[in-house]
Amino acid sequence: MARQGVWQLQKLILNYCEFSGSSRGARVFVEKLWPEFTAGNPQLDATLHVHPGRHPNLTAQYLNGRVRTVGLRNEDPDEIMRQAILLRSSTGRKAALQVKTRQGLIAINYAARARGITRHMRVHEARARVPELVLVHVETVGADAPHGADAGVGADPAKGAPAPNRSTQKASLERYRRSTAEVLTLLHAQLPGAVIEKASIDEVYIDVTAEVERALSRHEAHGGLLPEADSVVIGGPLNPGSEFERRLGQGAGLAARLRAALFEQLGYTSSAGIASNKLLAKVASAMNKPNRQTIVPPRAALSLMQA
Repeated sequence: MARQGVWQLQKLILNYCEFSGSSRGARVFVEKLWPEFTAGNPQLDATLHVHPGRHPNLTAQYLNGRVRTVGLRNEDPDEIMRQAILLRSSTGRKAALQVKTRQGLIAINYAARARGITRHMRVHEARARVPELVLVHVETVGADAPHGADAGVGADPAKGAPAPNRSTQKASLERYRRSTAEVLTLLHAQLPGAVIEKASIDEVYIDVTAEVERALSRHEAHGGLLPEADSVVIGGPLNPGSEFERRLGQGAGLAARLRAALFEQLGYTSSAGIASNKLLAKVASAMNKPNRQTIVPPRAALSLMQA
């Protein structure tokens, strides 16, 4: 987007792999649509970067110093073009974005929440509060569902039947299911011995007890203490003299590693809670969204539950 005649997006980098299946759509985009996009945006420093063995993404660098990355794993060329145009048209500020179905709002991002937008608000109400609001219609069964079980359900326009109307079609969760499967695959690859329990479409519990014990043994053999990583610790810093809190610190290091892998490989930010049981970990995971982690030592459990 141009503000006072100056385009805010300065550089756009498309990272992709020349061989991986997840970059198939990106390779087609590079061949067929990238020349069209660059020719139509001569003001932009548009760069291709071959990134072997990694999933594709677009990285946008703005005049205000902000950098935005959009994951493109398994996306088709048209979707990649749409993402490129959205990044080009952005100012680099966090846009208030919502997903709608019919005239109601079913999902909002943190920038929209900060502007007073809430779930289930009507579209006209949200527009009145934030005129520059970006609205995206939820994908629907039959109309525009991504590849998978929900795609193709409904009338076939090629056979003369009317195309499905997404204003009346049921919402498709196929894209979310695919993303959940990708996240679980990554987590299992990062921690092959851990017990991972899917709690919902965007939440898992991970028992890392065995990995923590192994890591502690390795560190103790070299006389090292374990950091608590970049975490918020309820009740003050961890006590290195406490055997249990040392284990929480190691768990926090593992959580930080997983969250970094999620962002680097899939483009997802995430929050995490590190505690002695699932209840405390779940409560803690919601305390510093969207992109931080929280540790709850046993000494802080009572005050947390009473808060």
